[in-house]
Amino acid sequence: MVNKRGFLRIVEASIAILIILGALLLLTSRGQNEVETDFNSMLVPILEEIAQDSSLRGKILSYNTTNFTADGNNGIIIDLENFVGDKIINPSLNFSVGVCELTICPLESYPENINGELYSAERVISTNLTEIDFSPKKVKIFLWEAEG
Repeated sequence: MVNKRGFLRIVEASIAILIILGALLLLTSRGQNEVETDFNSMLVPILEEIAQDSSLRGKILSYNTTNFTADGNNGIIIDLENFVGDKIINPSLNFSVGVCELTICPLESYPENINGELYSAERVISTNLTEIDFSPKKVKIFLWEAEG
């Protein structure tokens, strides 16, 4: 029992280090509980993936912007919504996808169950290697948090 004091100092220092680390972890965990509410950063990579998918590019370029009730238009929007729906994993988020000319691309109807802000991002799809004519289209995604 010659080194009893040395052993007690080591235990005391270890307990002090554990208390300090616990306090630091508590302070940093409080900052991480804040939910990210800027959903624009989520939309840009989704639009990038749409632009890189050759089948979706072809469908977007074949979208008839002069006649919205054309036969293939509904299927194109459904394909785009399925693709975007697979990428958005948060169940409290709702979205809408639109394809239009290079002008203003409005939302068909403003959502009724919105909680907070409405976010949007757009991407121009200009041409495909298989397309002969140059008729660029704009893909726009609207995203909002649903109430409830």
